[in-house]
Amino acid sequence: MDKRFLTKTEYVYMELKEKIGNGHFKKDEIYTVIDIAEQIGVSRTPVSGAIKILESEGYVVLYPGLGFKIKETSVAEARESLLISGALEKVAFNYLIENSVVNTKILKDLRALVAESAEAIKNGDREGCVASANAYHNNVYGLVDLPQVKKLLKDHAFLHENWYKSAVTYCSDRIVVLVEDHNKILDALGDNDLNQLNYIIKNHEEHCFEALKEVLLKGGIS
Repeated sequence: MDKRFLTKTEYVYMELKEKIGNGHFKKDEIYTVIDIAEQIGVSRTPVSGAIKILESEGYVVLYPGLGFKIKETSVAEARESLLISGALEKVAFNYLIENSVVNTKILKDLRALVAESAEAIKNGDREGCVASANAYHNNVYGLVDLPQVKKLLKDHAFLHENWYKSAVTYCSDRIVVLVEDHNKILDALGDNDLNQLNYIIKNHEEHCFEALKEVLLKGGIS
């Protein structure tokens, strides 16, 4: 969305959401509306509106009269989020197979992104690993002509970005498994094998949960 055509509240919302996704805010610090307004260069009103939206979406916790904090994720919330994203991914990949969307070139391009992730992990390149994983997911979701499903998938991908980034730091061996899952998903996609695809996605969901659980136990989302 072109930020030139947003309302001030929408603009601030997108700015804050992007900063949350990039790990700009510390999870144990309280931020005030005034501070945010000064940083972004707007009045307090659109900042207050944006923060209320972020609270409704589960990104922040409000402290009336003080400000807000970035919401920490519990193991139960992580499990629920991954169950939802797993179900959505099944819908998305089933759509791709049933509508014969994926061709040889698309598969080759997706495999290249997965290979980039694997190489980045090997080199300890956290940012590179996250960037290639994001590109993989965005490219897959971009092929799905189901607007509501696509929006929900992108929202969950955004939410999971910091989890993934932290997992590269705390348990890179588990990220290797997730990358291998992506290759298996692409194999099933290339074979048009719905049953195998759904089976792999279910396993991938479990592997994601184990990685995130380890992150939460070792040090939390960074």
